[in-house]
Amino acid sequence: MEEKTSEGKDCNFITSLVAHCVTAAVAADTAETPAVAVVVPDKPAEEIVAASKEEPKVEPKQDAKPEVKEAPKPATAEQPKVDTNDPNFMTSMVAHRVVSQDSESKDASNAAPTPKIEDTKKEESKKEEVKKEEVKKVETKPEVPTVVKSVPYEESNKFAFIPSMVSHFVTSFPPKDLPLPAAVGQPAKSVGSNESGKDTKPTQSEVKENQAVDNADKNVRNVTAGDTPAAKKGKSKQPKEISAETLAALEKSWDVSQDLDLAKVLNKARLLGAAKPAPLPQQKPPPKFAISVDKLARMENPVGRIEACRATLLRNLAAFPSKELSSSERLDLERLIKKIMGISFMPEDITGYYEYMSKKHPREQMKVFDKEVIFNSGDVQCRDPPVKEWKEGSGIYFNNYENLIIKTNTGKDQLIITSAESGHDIRSVVVRLKKAIDLIEDTIRAVTGKGFQHKDEAFIHSNKHLFSHGFDLSFIVNYPGFSKEEEKYIKNFGIKHGLNATKYGKRSGLYELTVSQKPEDTIGAIIHRAIQGVNEMGQEEDSLLKKHNINLDNLHED
Repeated sequence: MEEKTSEGKDCNFITSLVAHCVTAAVAADTAETPAVAVVVPDKPAEEIVAASKEEPKVEPKQDAKPEVKEAPKPATAEQPKVDTNDPNFMTSMVAHRVVSQDSESKDASNAAPTPKIEDTKKEESKKEEVKKEEVKKVETKPEVPTVVKSVPYEESNKFAFIPSMVSHFVTSFPPKDLPLPAAVGQPAKSVGSNESGKDTKPTQSEVKENQAVDNADKNVRNVTAGDTPAAKKGKSKQPKEISAETLAALEKSWDVSQDLDLAKVLNKARLLGAAKPAPLPQQKPPPKFAISVDKLARMENPVGRIEACRATLLRNLAAFPSKELSSSERLDLERLIKKIMGISFMPEDITGYYEYMSKKHPREQMKVFDKEVIFNSGDVQCRDPPVKEWKEGSGIYFNNYENLIIKTNTGKDQLIITSAESGHDIRSVVVRLKKAIDLIEDTIRAVTGKGFQHKDEAFIHSNKHLFSHGFDLSFIVNYPGFSKEEEKYIKNFGIKHGLNATKYGKRSGLYELTVSQKPEDTIGAIIHRAIQGVNEMGQEEDSLLKKHNINLDNLHED
């Protein structure tokens, strides 16, 4: 049994070599004819040999070419008898069959009419070009998995036995044992082996990687061209047109705009890449009469011979921006002040009555000036003749307690608001003024839509010595000691302590002390300076009384 198997392997190798030669010759002769794949029968070799003896008769087709009569065969010598049990029997029989078929084809070509020389040259050149192309294709291919070759349909009946038998034996051997047909003048190459003779079979990991890449490429091509496995059956290889619905579904599946994580990243990238926005114009809030009531409550009132104290604010309305108002504008302003100071807008301690000074007789005007609040407010000069002429729309508003007045259109400023009272309680005076100015400003803004005139956090007014606040603070004092000295003495002493001293009224020893201000001063700083200065002036007054032996009990008012 071992000897037979070794002999069978030699036979099979010869058979495979013969099959290569046969298929190469057949392919060269029938390069342009359509090919028909030959089915490999799964029968034993003895049945194949028996079936080859009985050749099936092929009926000629209507479109087939006329058969050419074969020339008489020359007499040949008798062939020796062959033992069918010999393992070389199969090889010899195949070779004999190939030789006989080759001789038959040559005889048929000799019997055919001789074509022209030019036609034959063209056909030979075409055949040579086809052979060269086939050789190039074989050389470029690194591996040939099988050597099963198809034969033309017309010649399939003649060579039915040989290809079927050869393919049966060829398929039982791996491709690496089969030699490749080489070009003329070159040695044959075996399939599946490199130049060094070593096996180049890929590893299992490489095969899996190649399969994954191939599957990915196939999926991409199938999606883009519409060649899905279900669509390949019975359809051409032309690209399939994608419908609008399918395209919309694909785009929807590709849409990542709803991905929250991606949206966060894109938003952050957009913010990082965006230009720095221009700073928004910051509108500063309008200035206020900024003084804390708690801070005022912690202050101590001044001491000394103080007759009265007052606090005054100068304001102009933004609803009347003109520097010099016309008569109609002055009347409108007068009506506005009378309206907002009524009981419907103001509390009881702020509301009161209005005096139309432009419509009063001089005698009636004098009655108004005789009020104590006029004396305390620093307007005592209004009592002296000649009587002041009041323009149309001018007047004075008094509160019910006559410790707050608002002069309208009486000077360069539209409103002069003064809180004044007898004594030295400057804290109460400033608190009343703050309450009144806040209510008046809010009411004017609610009625006209605008507040007081201001620019760069500073109120607009006519007195350049009051700077941004428009706030004035003064005391009316009785200093008989300073009156015994020269007037220059009290002025110099007052300037030294931040006060300006002037004679007030006709009484002897009566002075008005106003606070000198700086541009950087706050309301609290102004009040604090005034209290300290008045206290220093009081101490100096006591020393002067001793110096001049002045007895306060003997003094009487002029």
